Amino acid sequence: MNKTNIELEKKLSAAGLEICCTSEPFIDTDIPAYEFDAAIYQSDDILVSLSGWSLPSEYEYGHEAIEELCDATNGDLLSAYGAVVSGERYESQKPVVVIHDVKCELIYMEMYNSFFPLIAEKIPYGDGTICALLSVKDESPEIMRYMKNGWRCKHNDCGTWVAIR
Repeated sequence: MNKTNIELEKKLSAAGLEICCTSEPFIDTDIPAYEFDAAIYQSDDILVSLSGWSLPSEYEYGHEAIEELCDATNGDLLSAYGAVVSGERYESQKPVVVIHDVKCELIYMEMYNSFFPLIAEKIPYGDGTICALLSVKDESPEIMRYMKNGWRCKHNDCGTWVAIR
């Protein structure tokens, strides 16, 4: 854990918050990919929850193999993955994490973004490129909240917005 994350962990603990993450490998594939669920909670109340997929790097398994895995798994995964790999800052040696479902009330969005490095630390391949599939079709306050917190937002070929970290 780096120094920044140690400080975040102290703030998380001081606020009485905890992070929980579970993951399971994809079945029927030789490629080590995972589905995950993560949450920030306080006592028994879940304040933020997210779900997604973690994929190894193209460098290790090849672009076509990862793309076929995405296509066989879910259309949203394929769409988001395509947006990530078409970006000018994409690095094929880094794994990719695609977050497809974030449940977070507006009042907890800042907290979600503040503690995101701790969540990423618990997700398989969380040190790679992170992409959040947004549930909007045009520019909205949701996009602005991600951009304000250091995410790059991009409109992909399927007409969906993704936030890339």
